[in-house]
Amino acid sequence: MSEALPYVESIPGGLYPGRAIVLKGAVVHEPHQKRFAVELCCGLLVQGDHQDDKALHFNPRFDVNNSWFGGQADRQIVLNSMTGNRWGIEERYANVFKEGYPFSMRILALAEYYKKAHIFSSAALFFNLRSPFVLNVKAQFQIAVDGRHLCDYLHRIPVSEVKTLYIRGNVRIDTIEYQGDEGSPVVG
Repeated sequence: MSEALPYVESIPGGLYPGRAIVLKGAVVHEPHQKRFAVELCCGLLVQGDHQDDKALHFNPRFDVNNSWFGGQADRQIVLNSMTGNRWGIEERYANVFKEGYPFSMRILALAEYYKKAHIFSSAALFFNLRSPFVLNVKAQFQIAVDGRHLCDYLHRIPVSEVKTLYIRGNVRIDTIEYQGDEGSPVVG
């Protein structure tokens, strides 16, 4: 079953730490549409002059030379957030998606957590190797494509405020799956 685009739906049960959204589909080759976006929004107002906040804007781009901005072709993945109708600072990553090819994408919401770890003597770190240390992982979205970790995106908006999944652009979505139960252990 392919979802019609643009796709705008409330996330059943909401989003919370330990919950993942898995999208399976394909990037569609279209001559006039060279980008797609997956957005985690705080409400149903996803377009126009007065939009609800967006906790995550995930935007792979496939622009060709002489793009519509008139500059260099943009072929990266852009991540950002929008609060109060204002975009934050973009984060950019190499684009692992290819037009005409299928993909599987997983967005995992994580809370800040701490982990006690032990380091082996072969580690090149500057602290006492004989004692454990505490690893602090910030609240973030962990994003993987085709089973490989792509990036981490720190929460700029509390994950509990995310209510809506919005997908648009040159992509076909075959399945959307929500994984994880509230209160279940967080697995990275």
